[in-house]
Amino acid sequence: MASLRKSPACLLLALSLLIALASFAAQNTSNSAAESLSEKSGLGIANEIILETYNPQIFNFYNTNGTPPFRNNSAIFFYGSNRTNVYSDAVSYTTLNAEKTLTLQAQVTVNMENFSNGAEDQFAIFATDDIIKYKSDEFGFVLPETENLWYAYIQSPSVPGFFIWEPVLTVEPSKLKAHSLEAVYIKHDYGQFVEFFVDGKLAWRTLFPDVSGREFHLVLTSHKVSPEHVDLSGNYMAVENARFRGNAEEITQQNSYQNLVALISLPILSLAAILLFVDWKPLRFFKNPRTE
Repeated sequence: MASLRKSPACLLLALSLLIALASFAAQNTSNSAAESLSEKSGLGIANEIILETYNPQIFNFYNTNGTPPFRNNSAIFFYGSNRTNVYSDAVSYTTLNAEKTLTLQAQVTVNMENFSNGAEDQFAIFATDDIIKYKSDEFGFVLPETENLWYAYIQSPSVPGFFIWEPVLTVEPSKLKAHSLEAVYIKHDYGQFVEFFVDGKLAWRTLFPDVSGREFHLVLTSHKVSPEHVDLSGNYMAVENARFRGNAEEITQQNSYQNLVALISLPILSLAAILLFVDWKPLRFFKNPRTE
């Protein structure tokens, strides 16, 4: 039967197990707290940029000839204009390094009251490694205000014709509806691709140059370049939960570590409790005839 006497070695082992468990839990709590704080501030963790609050420390919000993007409830709004040479942008200060993957995601709602006669009037959300001239490698989504179509696109000096796009979503002008847009750059051993998803479904997949080691920004924008008599002030793009993530492997490793902590905590705690409260004698399964 069990003895209630506790040996010093048993107590020491139990305390060691509890200290180890506390160390694991402290590390896990620290990671969770950092993640919560980062998400609230918009900083993001595990190689991630988040635009879900109006945070000028993370994004440069500006307008060259009017009101910059602004927040209303949970969305950031980018409006058209009745002026000319208007660039209303949100450009991330932070960059992500393109190694294995880059993922751009956002919930986007567009209101189209009027149409333009110039294709440079547009809404867009994209990743780029050039925020000075915008003449380098890019991928993302663009909606020219000449029509009500979202296009997935890639841009690169290495691409024949420099620019390739594909229509992926028709917007109903009289019906406000949020759509999920996602673009994923993937580097394989046999090549590089960008996959574009609309509302969770693959809409287009295309080859892309190897951009390993490049630093990419997240950009959201509204352009109004046409003359002032073209009034697009009633048009807008509302963006929610815009996220730009780096290598999925890093995020997976962090999640695996947290899952490991949760997995080993219960058996360690149970063993420590047994050792603290019960000191077991050796079990005998056969009677010793000499002691009968």
